[in-house]
Amino acid sequence: MKVLMRSLFAGLAPLLLSLVPATARAESSHEWQQAITDGDAALSRDDADQAAASFVQALAIVDAPDHDTAQLAISLDKLAEVRFVQNRDAEAEGLYRRSLAIREAGSVGPDLVVADSLGRLADVLFFQDRHDEAENLYHRALFIGEEIGGPADTARYLDSLGLFYNFLGRETDALPLLERSLSLKTAAFGPDGVELAPTLDAIAETQFYLQRLAESEALYRRSLTLREAALGAPHPESIGSIWRLAGVIRMRGREAEAERLFERAFALGQP
Repeated sequence: MKVLMRSLFAGLAPLLLSLVPATARAESSHEWQQAITDGDAALSRDDADQAAASFVQALAIVDAPDHDTAQLAISLDKLAEVRFVQNRDAEAEGLYRRSLAIREAGSVGPDLVVADSLGRLADVLFFQDRHDEAENLYHRALFIGEEIGGPADTARYLDSLGLFYNFLGRETDALPLLERSLSLKTAAFGPDGVELAPTLDAIAETQFYLQRLAESEALYRRSLTLREAALGAPHPESIGSIWRLAGVIRMRGREAEAERLFERAFALGQP
């Protein structure tokens, strides 16, 4: 129904927009941007309630046929993200579905913006245990990425699908996807790019659950090396890498070495 209503308004939108004074449109755009900025700042402080209030305000400003649909889709995505954080998954799903419908209606052929919307909706469905629906959306996003995206884009969608399979315990399905992602990221960012680190972690986790602990350790070590070189040892991502490496070393029975790493992580701070 929402898609139908928007299609009915589509033909009237240019006329309606022409009737709105340019100064009024500029003012509303400024107010929208300020509301989005305020919401993002609240999210960075982990203040989900304030972020939601700001994004609701942003949505109210642009939720009309005379406003930019791109701003409307962004507002829907922002509010959906907060609802997801607040464990209000049904609301998040509805907002993401509406955003996806807007982007699909505005695109001609495959579009990476649509692929990203598919991925966000898939994440929400996954956490509602609607795995078949989520898998279908992850595949649709990957198909678009492979068709029109560059190596980094395709790698991102491969990571999403690979992590999804990992969470479901389907490590043998996850591994080739993640290894292909790593190859594409290496081509895009070079072998020392810190962008490789999340995929290295995902492959290391897969190998861990496949009981290939030596391979897992080597991958976690490489991930840690990349993060420390690019971000510094005190960075939360680097500290997280230390914890993961220490965990697999402990599983391999090298308790003293693991303990030294845990102590180092505590000294640097919590990830």
